[in-house]
Amino acid sequence: MVSGFEVESERLLEFGKHLDELETNLKATAGLVGGCVGDVGLWGLVGQLFGTIVIENCQKTERQFNDYGNTIAGFSDKINEAAKRYEASEAEAGDSILRYKV
Repeated sequence: MVSGFEVESERLLEFGKHLDELETNLKATAGLVGGCVGDVGLWGLVGQLFGTIVIENCQKTERQFNDYGNTIAGFSDKINEAAKRYEASEAEAGDSILRYKV
């Protein structure tokens, strides 16, 4: 008896759900970081330069978290597609074997 290669599509789908949650969390973090943008006037005359730097960095960080979330979403889509393809290939292989069974 020979053992073959086996993929558990349920585990792939479970990992895809984990990636979806990670994407959601990253985008929520991006929103939180982006929310640090405030009125530069609150920093006072001398602190306005500092406030501007903080706001620019918060905006940059927000974009980076969103970009990372989008990348994770792409991975999730690919994992889910791989699980579907595996299931389809496995069913097709089973049908082929049964068709030629003596």
